Amino acid sequence: MHENEHRAHPVRNFFYTVFSLLNIFSFVAFFYALADKALPFRFALLIGAGALTVLALFFGVLRPLLRAKRR
Repeated sequence: MHENEHRAHPVRNFFYTVFSLLNIFSFVAFFYALADKALPFRFALLIGAGALTVLALFFGVLRPLLRAKRR
């Protein structure tokens, strides 16, 4: 059998996991703030979580897609 030649990158995997957890938290917080009208600091939470969600979409989805098209 052919072994996988991709080396393990524990530091990169750790930061990918942290990045993924931050994305999940910001996505949930954004939609929770949308749903709960009586939430204190609702507008600030919408802006902060929305900005993190947009950054996550850019760096996690759009950037890899654009890189793949260039190769």
